Amino acid sequence: MTLILVVEDENDVREDIIDLLELNGYDTIEAIDGEDGIAKILQYRPDLIISDIGMPNVDGHEFFTNLKNDHPEIAGIPFIFLTAFSSRENEIRGKEMGVNDFLTKPIDYEILLASIHAQLESTKRSLQSYSITINDFFNKLESGCTQENDKVKQAQLACVIKRYKDLLARMNRPIETLQKISRVDYKIKTIADAENVALTMSHLFPVSDSALLGLNELLINAIEHGNLGVCYEGKGKLLTEGRWEEEINRRLAMDEYKDKYVSCRFEHFDDRIEVTIEDQGKGFDWQKFVDSCPTRMLDLHGRGIMLTFSMGFDEVEYQGCGNKVVARTYLKKA
Repeated sequence: MTLILVVEDENDVREDIIDLLELNGYDTIEAIDGEDGIAKILQYRPDLIISDIGMPNVDGHEFFTNLKNDHPEIAGIPFIFLTAFSSRENEIRGKEMGVNDFLTKPIDYEILLASIHAQLESTKRSLQSYSITINDFFNKLESGCTQENDKVKQAQLACVIKRYKDLLARMNRPIETLQKISRVDYKIKTIADAENVALTMSHLFPVSDSALLGLNELLINAIEHGNLGVCYEGKGKLLTEGRWEEEINRRLAMDEYKDKYVSCRFEHFDDRIEVTIEDQGKGFDWQKFVDSCPTRMLDLHGRGIMLTFSMGFDEVEYQGCGNKVVARTYLKKA
């Protein structure tokens, strides 16, 4: 069901709107001012917000501004302003702030319902557009797989595609406590560790699906290539033979590797999310993999590096000998 938050200090008006929405099949929650509204948004994650402007404590303008600036991870929720002040200047201010729609009191309930429907449909189209982008990514991989004459390469790409899709299928919705994180450090050793960290921390990012794939590749590369010394050609052969996980587990148990770990730090700044990953290996010549050639995304040798550049991050910076990487995603302000 679609959940709508109604933020209105006048009890009668708020109750009338709630009754209208529930009669039309929407679930509702309510708040009495902007401060209460922020708390309800963080707790319930509504699909749309309807808010009065003239409220005590925190008014509608301040409510909207605080939501956009302080909680960018949820600032994309459609927002409709209600106001008793029908001045042109007031409406222009709301539009300039980025409010989706602006309705005056007394409320025309048919227009309100039409606006709600339009905003929800617009959001649905945006999500569909984003899904197409993800699907295009898989289509390119799958197209490369079917067009590739080399049967070994086909088998390698099929393994990669399956692993990505399995990982995305395990993705959960973000939880409120994750959005409060300013910094967190991990020490990981196994592929399972890497996938669990990627699944969890991807929810810090504006586009979590893309960040999931990028984080997963950076972390797994640090473990398999950095700490365990699996070469790129060797990984391709292991995938083809179906022995990749078996070999990873074998090396993790060896005295040479068993105490090695990958350190990973997530930092949430005002303007960006920054991830620093460092393995305990000898590094590699990362520069030869950093180019814009689209065919390299279809190549298992260096595919993870190209993936992080093309999905999930605005900047990826390898440092030193290549055993340390910093990935950044910049947050858009309202």
